[in-house]
Amino acid sequence: MDVPISHVIGSVALMLLTISVASYFIITYSRVQSDILRQQLREVGEYVQTNLMEIIALVDFKNFLDQYATFKILDLPPDLSGYAYAVELTRDSENSPIINLYLISRRDVSVSLKIPLNTIESNVIIYTANDPWVPLSSRGGVIKSSGKIYSGIRSSGEKVVVWGWVEGKLEESGTNLIWAGIGVWEAE
Repeated sequence: MDVPISHVIGSVALMLLTISVASYFIITYSRVQSDILRQQLREVGEYVQTNLMEIIALVDFKNFLDQYATFKILDLPPDLSGYAYAVELTRDSENSPIINLYLISRRDVSVSLKIPLNTIESNVIIYTANDPWVPLSSRGGVIKSSGKIYSGIRSSGEKVVVWGWVEGKLEESGTNLIWAGIGVWEAE
């Protein structure tokens, strides 16, 4: 075999260069894709956060007891770039309510947003994913208040909602005790 050593070294170097360029491209693409998905999760989280704060303000403004929970239907995307995601209300280490959003198949892509309850003077209790499942009566249906929802296509009678409910006035402060959260509304 008359293969000069320089041809072998050149071929091996060319293969290593091709592999390193491909690896760099894959790593860079993965990082950029993760950043884009985090931004999309943040936008969904801000949408949920805004609507949750609006429903809390609306329930507080109504200022009377109602036997039905007030809710607002959310228009969430069924997926983010083909990835299913979850929206979960929990508490952080300081016991403040937060919204966690994450991709189901890629838990490394997640976002957490604090719910700014300091802007409301009433006592608000955010229903989290750790609380037991409670059905709430609403006009025209029932709300399954789970504190955690998953993306995806739902049946025609099911809608993702934010909800609020006034339990009553607190005797010591005279402010409303408001429960709020996320869940799925099912038409009757």
